Amino acid sequence: MARKLYTALIAALLSLSPIVASAQCDLPTSKGNDFWVAFLWNNGEAGMPELTVTAVSDSAATMTVENPITHWSTTVTLNASSYSNMTYAEVEVPWAQGLNNQASAATAHGIHVTTTADVWLTAKNSRLASGDAATILPAQQLGTRYIVQDYPNTVSAESASLSGAELVLLAVENNTVITMTLPCNTQPATVPAGSTLTVTLQRGQTYLLVAPTPSQFTGMEVTSNGKPFALFQGNKITSVPNGNYSSGDHIYEQTMPIEAWGTDFIVTATHGRTWGDLVRITAADNPCTIVVDTTTVASISAYGTYDYHLTGNSTRRIHTSAPASATLVMASSTWNAEPGDVSTVTLTPLNHGVCDAMFHLKHTERCNSYYVAIATGQGSVAGMTLDGNSIASHFTGSGAYRHALLSVSEGTHALHCNNGIFTAYAYAMGNVESYAFPLSRSFTNYLNDTIELYDTVCQGQPVDTLGMHLAANVTLYPGDTIVYRDIIIGTVRTHFIVHLTVMPKYTTDSYYTITLGDTLWVDTTALTSHGTYVFTLSSIYGCDSTAIIHLTISVDTTMLYDTICQGHSYSRYGFNVANPVHDTILVRDTVDNGIPYCFRLHLTVTPTAQTDIYRSVILGDTLFFGDTALCEAGDYIFLHTAANGCDSLVVLHLSYEVVTLGANKEGICPGEEVTLTANGTHTFSWSASPPDPELDAQQGMNPIVVHPMTTTIYYLIDAAGNIVASVTVGTEPAPIPCVEVNQQELDFDNPVLTFDDCSEGSHHTIWAFADGSRFSGEHLRRQFNYPLPDSVTVTMTTCNQYDCCADTTLSLPMKIRSVWFPNIFTPDAETNNLFHCFTSFDVETFTLIIYNRWGIELWHCDDINEPWDGRRADGAPCPQGAYAYRYWISSTDGRFESGIGTITLLR
Repeated sequence: MARKLYTALIAALLSLSPIVASAQCDLPTSKGNDFWVAFLWNNGEAGMPELTVTAVSDSAATMTVENPITHWSTTVTLNASSYSNMTYAEVEVPWAQGLNNQASAATAHGIHVTTTADVWLTAKNSRLASGDAATILPAQQLGTRYIVQDYPNTVSAESASLSGAELVLLAVENNTVITMTLPCNTQPATVPAGSTLTVTLQRGQTYLLVAPTPSQFTGMEVTSNGKPFALFQGNKITSVPNGNYSSGDHIYEQTMPIEAWGTDFIVTATHGRTWGDLVRITAADNPCTIVVDTTTVASISAYGTYDYHLTGNSTRRIHTSAPASATLVMASSTWNAEPGDVSTVTLTPLNHGVCDAMFHLKHTERCNSYYVAIATGQGSVAGMTLDGNSIASHFTGSGAYRHALLSVSEGTHALHCNNGIFTAYAYAMGNVESYAFPLSRSFTNYLNDTIELYDTVCQGQPVDTLGMHLAANVTLYPGDTIVYRDIIIGTVRTHFIVHLTVMPKYTTDSYYTITLGDTLWVDTTALTSHGTYVFTLSSIYGCDSTAIIHLTISVDTTMLYDTICQGHSYSRYGFNVANPVHDTILVRDTVDNGIPYCFRLHLTVTPTAQTDIYRSVILGDTLFFGDTALCEAGDYIFLHTAANGCDSLVVLHLSYEVVTLGANKEGICPGEEVTLTANGTHTFSWSASPPDPELDAQQGMNPIVVHPMTTTIYYLIDAAGNIVASVTVGTEPAPIPCVEVNQQELDFDNPVLTFDDCSEGSHHTIWAFADGSRFSGEHLRRQFNYPLPDSVTVTMTTCNQYDCCADTTLSLPMKIRSVWFPNIFTPDAETNNLFHCFTSFDVETFTLIIYNRWGIELWHCDDINEPWDGRRADGAPCPQGAYAYRYWISSTDGRFESGIGTITLLR
């Protein structure tokens, strides 16, 4: 009766809509006014990283971004955006304030963000063609326990020092003690793998850990002494999927507290990627069965991880039997040569959805396509809007949930559902670049109500009761408690705990011996042969039990012993064996005069002796084995007769010796030192084209050192005069610096300078300004802020592909240009009785026209020194009032300006 009651209760609960929100949409979300941000080490392309925080709100606000330890800070106002009452602001954090690039030490790189109104906050860490973004949790939503979910490095084309999984701890209170158990091969090297690492941080301090290639921190538990802290995870640079791909990208994500994990997710593959992406799933509890749509794909233990391949243009629903974190890991750009690159976005569980989310998508040098993926309940589709416009027609799918993938424009956007909740994430893509971040998720203090249920199951049987589905191979023990899942019923998040009583299965082993020809009866089954028999019986509990019968047949036995060479047939004592194996025991039963006999033969098989010989030759040489000449690589078998009369084998493994010649540098500045190393056991000599006199003194040496002044091919010559290996060392002198600038001075009214590196040849460029700022790239456009400097000094360093560099310095003065008109004058007074134009530069041509309020021309002049005295062209005085004017002016340096304005005439 209890089983039927609780099964009916669960069925009633699960028949409700799977996503329900309160009418007021008052779920606590990742919107807030107090945040903490930490940035990971980014080893993308050259140049300092760009660290930015972006705030979007539905009301007016100001945002203060500060480093509480160094006291750096800045305050900005959120400006009106493109839709409704949205406001938006972005702050670039100086990399010296926010970039964590010193492993295994407490540093002052925590960034504190506060706002005067609630905002949605994201952070972005990028370099050219390498970056990612993360949604930042409000401080009140930070946890005290996390499980890391990052991604290992697999970028074989990058130096190992440029890559590695990494995490940053950020304390928001003083005396925060954080404990973690390190996986194998992680930094710091002084802490043994698998040992516990404890760090104590003060408010605003950060601690960076980096795992060397190809290690990772995924599955590592991180806890504190009860004080909340923030955890950020990712990789300096990596590629997806695992393999040798030349493209890699930085990944960056904020880790969600365990309480924010869930069991149901919907994920859509990145737009336009035919191979698809990965979904990385990490479990918080045992056991965790992973179901994709309706197919069980894996079962993992607590802290374990499973990577699911999400094929291109597909959407999948993922269910886990225990709380889990699911992260969409986008594929590398070089996988199928498609746009986009590696990024990560933590998926929001369906029951942590929201009814409002605002976000900003920013254009970068590479990203120019923007998308948002949305999932909501079937009954909520009609209420979904993007920027105030219905998007119901974009949703597809079947069952309880619907999903949509929308292409959006650069800028600020708002998602809203007026009759339910949704989950969503946004991303941007371009050539060899991408970034992604989840949109808001709800936090209802993680739990509102708990229901405990009770039922029984037979041991070893599949569980299909109370809404749970567990396979028969899941190990359950008497008294086990299973945490089922959280669902929202009405406006209440409900947590189910199932107390499952497992009825044990009883197994009985019985051993019996009978004489050959007798019969053992088990119930109605007759047993007459030697062996083990398994019978399933019904126990008093109604569950299956097992009886195992071990039956032995008793006979008289005669032992026989003999030997045979391996590979021969055996035919003696009534035995016929085609190819016996070593030390075979054979049994033959017979009956003589009614008496059973058993013959047992212990046959020793003498193995064929085999000797393996390994030799190598240089291609073209000959090896003689006895009278046999061998010149081709391969395995050669020679048959011999051993002393015991059995055949033996000699296997000669002949290979070509691989002779290689390597240089520690394959491209240099003319005259730089290069070390050449030969690999081989034979005698060689050195040669070069063009000839290199340095080789004469180093013949017979290995390695050798050379200093080529031009591109040179070095050869390795064997004793027969054959070239067996070569290597080319390229040279290229530093570029001759050439700079083009759009103007030879800094314009006060338009303080923008454009610099171009016009040096010949392939090169990369660094611009260093006298104010300490640095930029990279062949083309630079810089706008200067007020107050402007008296002059601008910049040093351009240009380097070729081999890092041979040269520099030059420019100094540009500042020039002030301005045009000014008064806004009132009194023709009848002794002073201020004329209307003049004033400039800060020499005038070439000038035209001024005065209009009345109906747009009729009253007066004009073509001389800047001719003022207006308040009269019409015919000399009649103009009445008191407001008049409009338009002017055109060109300077002696060839610049032209025009404008309009108003002047008040008083009498």
